[in-house]
Amino acid sequence: MEGAAPSSNMTEYFIAYDNTNIIYSGDVVVMLSTGYIDELAPGTTPPLGIFMGCEYISASQGRLVFSPQFPGADQITNGIVKARVLDDPALQFVVQTGWAAGSPIPASQAMV
Repeated sequence: MEGAAPSSNMTEYFIAYDNTNIIYSGDVVVMLSTGYIDELAPGTTPPLGIFMGCEYISASQGRLVFSPQFPGADQITNGIVKARVLDDPALQFVVQTGWAAGSPIPASQAMV
């Protein structure tokens, strides 16, 4: 595995404009039953891919914003948030996990 940035295509998905969760670049996201994406909660549905950024019209800034994160608290003017997600099943990532408090076993989440 090389250390280069992914060169595969990203797919465009949508985030609900009223979503209050902050989603950072590199976060694992999931497809909701509503058709929108959100940050993956451990132990829920299978992951969709890796969030790489988004674009939306910010009411507070009065302009189109291209951001590596979804702020979750900004007022979205037109109600449309386009997200870029790496969802190629052939991609491989090296990840770091944490340990559960008091447990000698590393915390993990199946990413298949």
